[in-house]
Amino acid sequence: MMSAQQRRGRDRAMRVHEAEDADAGHGKPGARGAAHGRTLGRTALADRFALLIDGAEYFRRLRQALLAARRDVFLVGWDFDMHIELVRDTEPDDDAPTRLGELLNHITSRRPLRKPRRIFAPRVHVLAWDFSTYLALDRRPLTILRRKLELHARIRQAFDAKHPLGASHHQKIVVIDDSVAFVGSTDLTSGRWDLAAHEVDDPARVDPKDKHYPPHHEVQAIVSGAAARALGDVARERWKRVSKHRLRPPKRDFSVHAWPPDLEPDLANVALTIVRTRPEFGGEEALREVEASYLESIARAERSIYLETQYLTSRTITSALTTRLAEPEGPEVVLVQPREASGWFEQLAVGDLVQVAHAQLRAGDKHGRLRILRPVASRANEVAVYVHAKLAIFDDRQARVGSANLSARSMGLDTECDVVAEVRDSAGEERVRALRERLLAHWLGETPEAFRERMRDGGSLCAVLDAAREENRDRGLDVLDLGDPGPDKASDLADLDEPIEPTLVIDKFLPELVESGGIRGFGPAPMLVTAVLATTIIALVWRFTALAEMWPVEALDRLDARLQAAPASPFIVLSIYVFATLPLVPVHLVVLATVLVLGGMSGGAYAMLGLLVGASAHFGLGRFVGGRRWVQLLGGRFERFAAKIQAGDLASVIALRLLPVAPFFIANLACSVSRVRFPRFLAGTFVGSLPSVLAIALFGAQVRAVLREPGGASVVWLVVIVGGFLAFLLAVRSFLVDHLLYTVSGSAGRRRPPD
Repeated sequence: MMSAQQRRGRDRAMRVHEAEDADAGHGKPGARGAAHGRTLGRTALADRFALLIDGAEYFRRLRQALLAARRDVFLVGWDFDMHIELVRDTEPDDDAPTRLGELLNHITSRRPLRKPRRIFAPRVHVLAWDFSTYLALDRRPLTILRRKLELHARIRQAFDAKHPLGASHHQKIVVIDDSVAFVGSTDLTSGRWDLAAHEVDDPARVDPKDKHYPPHHEVQAIVSGAAARALGDVARERWKRVSKHRLRPPKRDFSVHAWPPDLEPDLANVALTIVRTRPEFGGEEALREVEASYLESIARAERSIYLETQYLTSRTITSALTTRLAEPEGPEVVLVQPREASGWFEQLAVGDLVQVAHAQLRAGDKHGRLRILRPVASRANEVAVYVHAKLAIFDDRQARVGSANLSARSMGLDTECDVVAEVRDSAGEERVRALRERLLAHWLGETPEAFRERMRDGGSLCAVLDAAREENRDRGLDVLDLGDPGPDKASDLADLDEPIEPTLVIDKFLPELVESGGIRGFGPAPMLVTAVLATTIIALVWRFTALAEMWPVEALDRLDARLQAAPASPFIVLSIYVFATLPLVPVHLVVLATVLVLGGMSGGAYAMLGLLVGASAHFGLGRFVGGRRWVQLLGGRFERFAAKIQAGDLASVIALRLLPVAPFFIANLACSVSRVRFPRFLAGTFVGSLPSVLAIALFGAQVRAVLREPGGASVVWLVVIVGGFLAFLLAVRSFLVDHLLYTVSGSAGRRRPPD
């Protein structure tokens, strides 16, 4: 609890900030448009502000705060894993669980005390990125469903899909009773926990499957007071946008319970600005507060700019930094980031853009004030630390932390949230300087006091870091030189800052054709020709290279023979269609595998029968569990999907099979909870699936022929079948747009109006 002196200091600081904001024409704090003086955002007072360096510290403090929760908890993030351990390096001094999901169940199942009567069982709201749950097959959808079954009824979940194509929900916020809030770079998922020591072989640094992962760096802020309430508003606003449910803020002040009692704040009574990125979508206007505040802070910096980011690819941010580096008396710029992205796909997408940004910065560094560094946990063992933090410290006046990388998508496409703390007196500047010293000391494996002595002796930040690197310790900061990217190596398409338009790729890669009008009319015929040409090239490569020898054709024959000989083979094949499609495996892939193993005729017959058996089993499962339960498990998106099928009955089932817009299992469940009767469901499944099964049977049979004898005739037939199948799909698409899809959308009997 704050002392009377602390409260008076807070009120005095608030009056100062109100007067300064009023003089600047921004109105009272807390209103939109008052972000640290000039840029858009929302400013509120933080009674306390502290940086939690690395995941171990954040997870431990989060657990403390969750155990003190009284009314409402918001968990907003890009990803969640309810099986992560929050405390690993020490034994907690209580009997509460340390695993996230179990801890949430624990705090939501506590009974209220009667004397005095206080609510000790909060409601928990978990808002995660939707991952395109029903359409994407690589995001563990069964984990999401299992999580719903494992968690307490007071734990509500929603999945955020309120963003345009190509965007993601990327905010990382936790708000507890509007009294304490956490915001930063850390998702409550696997692979984030690590101690600040970043030991090479820390046995506790494992995921829920006990798989060891490399050293990992995160930064999260914890705030209290009006700033926590403002972050609560951000979470409630997003929750309402996604779930359509409006939640009210707590009426009581629970701040006496929420802040971890043994945590000393880094800053007190500081103005905190919340800045966000939000793309234009669904009637909401776009917000680019993160980008605007970064550009303003870079322009205002006088002595130093210290940045930690997963990657720098934004051209606007890079240009702003380059401009300051070109100035004779501009600030030093220290950028800490990993050498590579966390996965091959991310590296493929942004690796070249990072090279381009680094080359631009180095070309603009006319006065030697730039250092691009990567942290190393052990030079002897060649083990680096992966930087996932998103942090910036400008001079000794401003510290910011949040979810936004220095990438174009974080500036305009994804949903992001950062907080910016700005001090306005010498005491505050000393504390911000201490934050930077603590961060840099942790990279060098020394105490903040030791690094402070370096700064006193060495002068500039760059000179101190250069001297520390020359000491050649096992742990430290090495120069990150990615080399020359070369001409025209990177494309903006890998890091967009606005929603994807249908013709954006064409606009970027074929501007001459666009200007001449030759590409806008890219219709079915060119698409068909392109597909047939691609198939022809693949078939010819197979025919005239050694690729065919690498395919184990004999293995298919052996599997076919074993199935033919097994008495239970029909049961085995049909069971595959019931159980293999439960984890959202594409049903057409199962059909193709059946045809490749059993042949065209037998495989096609088995596939058709398997589809009917699998669909019937899923339909029965849906009816047995009940529509209301499935809606609770799968959410509002599933409910809306099922409602569209209700209006269309048989025609909608046929359309759903001809042009699948959801995985086989989800589509069957949706039909089961709708008003579609089982005979019509079965008939619609047969009629709608028959064309694709026949086409796949022909295609699979011809693929078998090409695999065995890659001659000219077999290749020609394969090309003809592919072309015919694509032509059929284009015709079906045109028919559905004119007829059945309008029935599915609830407009039965109405045709598309003429152009």
